[in-house]
Amino acid sequence: MSTPRSADELFTNMDADIIVRSSDTVDFKVHKVLLTKLFHSFQDMLGAPMVGAGNAQTTHEGLPVVPLTETSEVLEHLLRLLYPVPFPDLSGNWDALLSLCVAMDKYSAKFYPLAIAHALLQAAKSPGGPGPGSVYVLACRHPSLNDLLLDVAKLSLRHTPSLDVVPKELFSGMSAIQYHALIDYQNRCRKAAEDATLPNTIVEWLPLEDLPGSYPLSQSTRPCPCYKSRLIGFEWDVGPAQGENDVEEYRMECSGHLMGWLSNYLDGIRSGFKTDISGSVVSRSDSVAAAITEALKCPTCSKSEVTRMVSFVEKLAERVDEQIDAVPFHDA
Repeated sequence: MSTPRSADELFTNMDADIIVRSSDTVDFKVHKVLLTKLFHSFQDMLGAPMVGAGNAQTTHEGLPVVPLTETSEVLEHLLRLLYPVPFPDLSGNWDALLSLCVAMDKYSAKFYPLAIAHALLQAAKSPGGPGPGSVYVLACRHPSLNDLLLDVAKLSLRHTPSLDVVPKELFSGMSAIQYHALIDYQNRCRKAAEDATLPNTIVEWLPLEDLPGSYPLSQSTRPCPCYKSRLIGFEWDVGPAQGENDVEEYRMECSGHLMGWLSNYLDGIRSGFKTDISGSVVSRSDSVAAAITEALKCPTCSKSEVTRMVSFVEKLAERVDEQIDAVPFHDA
């Protein structure tokens, strides 16, 4: 058996009352009371009569030794959580972060410190990280990470994950209800985004004069080869208010047009929500450029539609995000 090595200075306290030994024989001198405060398993383990009593118990430098199967790297991260010292940012090291969380789960951590929750969230955001799906599954393992579930579920909307890429060993702490909660949330957010981009829904909040290609029929009856269907919307007008000499703005119902090139653009947006459920789909430059190009081919649709299209895209993207944000997440 190799000679035990001491861990770094943090774990060489003179008043420590127990040694935790890693699989690569690195000794960490720590305090029993702190171990039992954070981990249920150590509370049970260190409360057993065999620990620290009798000749059968391994000792070193007069302290009882508890050998564990984790490496010194994992144990250093795990045991550092016991003390009020800076914790390394593991968000860019998924293997280390995952190993730490597995160890915390193994020893029945009573809670996950904020440093771990923060690292998991940052890992989920990282382009080269494990993806929101893996972090969501991992966050399901402990109630103290419940607040993380909504944040990660929202991240999953940008690149809706397939959970078949999640390592199977992570699913041990995830219930069927928690799995359903994520899929149901994504489906409801997608439905909210799709509904927000339906022409009849758009004209419920956007005046017809702001809809590209459209115009109230009261203004013109110009024929157009781009015409697809009629829309019932509104335009703003002003009229007398209750007070003397006062006027107020009100909605006046009117009919307008839906142009084929705008309809095709909206259809493409809804198709894009299959993989990215966010307002950013609305403002994708290729989709917007394609719609404007088709509009400019029309002898009737004027070049002024370019300006109207840019303003419309901004408003619609904001509207889509608002509708998605209004969707509640029903965690288990």
